[in-house]
Amino acid sequence: MPDFDPLNPPRMKIDDYEAFGKLVKTWSTQDSKYFGKVYPVPRSLAEFKAQCAEAGVGLSLPDFLTGFSVAMFDNNTVYVRIPPKERVLASEGKFAAGGSYNVPSFYGDLAFGGATPAVDPADRMKFHASRIGDYTISYCE
Repeated sequence: MPDFDPLNPPRMKIDDYEAFGKLVKTWSTQDSKYFGKVYPVPRSLAEFKAQCAEAGVGLSLPDFLTGFSVAMFDNNTVYVRIPPKERVLASEGKFAAGGSYNVPSFYGDLAFGGATPAVDPADRMKFHASRIGDYTISYCE
């Protein structure tokens, strides 16, 4: 794995989160209502990339991302997604140094009247820990 620059860690990028969300819904429900067809749950990185391309997701992956894993959740199990140490430390460093916390633009565009999250400097690490706690256990709420 390459070294991570704490101020600019390489990340997966998605241009159209709505299209990606619909693709995930298709995998979950196996319903054709989202795209007029059913996409099977991808079993390889190549299949994941191909489906994202066909669905118009606009996926960009750093070259070092070569593995692929799918976790199919059920209603009777607690799932905790633990991020890689390098990502946590890089994000902490960037955010603590005054950098912005990266959230997809749709949050501001659709939910916050065009605003981006503004966190008081005294609350930066509290926000950071809370955000990680949220996304590691969130399903669809």
